Amino acid sequence: MDNEELSKKIYSQIEELPLAIPRILELLDKTETSASDIVKVLTYDPTLTAKILKVANSAYYGFSTKVTKLETAVPLLGFNMIKSLALSMGVVSILPKEEIHTEYYSRSGIWKHSIAVATIIQELGKRYCKHDLNESLFIIGLLHDIGKIVLSRFFHKDFMEIIEFASTHKLVDLHVAERVVIGMDHCEVAGMLLKRWKFPETIIHPIEFHHIEELPEEVRENDVLLLRVANSLAQHSGFQMEGNAEPNKISENDLNKLKISESQFESMKSFVDDSNEKIKSLLASLL
Repeated sequence: MDNEELSKKIYSQIEELPLAIPRILELLDKTETSASDIVKVLTYDPTLTAKILKVANSAYYGFSTKVTKLETAVPLLGFNMIKSLALSMGVVSILPKEEIHTEYYSRSGIWKHSIAVATIIQELGKRYCKHDLNESLFIIGLLHDIGKIVLSRFFHKDFMEIIEFASTHKLVDLHVAERVVIGMDHCEVAGMLLKRWKFPETIIHPIEFHHIEELPEEVRENDVLLLRVANSLAQHSGFQMEGNAEPNKISENDLNKLKISESQFESMKSFVDDSNEKIKSLLASLL
């Protein structure tokens, strides 16, 4: 497989995003964007609005009263979370829905893992990167593995070979197996797709480079480190079925760069354990 072949598939066979999403992406570039601007755009997409409200009413957030309007959801969820949910729901709605189930991979498994990563990376950012917080951490976590979904749909035979290679050589991470079998990894595939959809670089870069050690200068290192730690922690906490036979190693170097101590990391493990039921409830609302 080469980039040109994959690019043709991405442009010809993956649907355009719901109309509301490009408008929201445009608003992300405007510093004066308000919650009412987002709500106004979403009112023209009742399907997307319904999905956001369904998520808002899930046990993931645990509100005591039912949320029936976006105007009510905004102050409860926060402006940034509404943006993240809108973009996430838009992407999830058009990605392939065929269920593939192997010993180490399933559609529901990869989304459960992704929700766990989104939950963890957002909490890591709040706790340890307040001074340089990327407001899009949740969506970065949720969409970090969409390249695997694209590969499983359009290059199914190759993807099954990748899963087999990684499971046979259990010390080999899936992204390494991808490079061996097809010459690129799911991060590159995700980057191509998100660029096609005109997502901002602040979202694309951490996803595109989270399995790369030597980062280009323009990439925010903290966001990549947060995603790597969140991804590995989710795997070690039992949120797998995303293709790897064994969890990725948690890098002490990454933790040191983020200034996360051993006791703080243990606290994050407890946070993930306590979030298990919330993650399951969001999965039920998402799919």
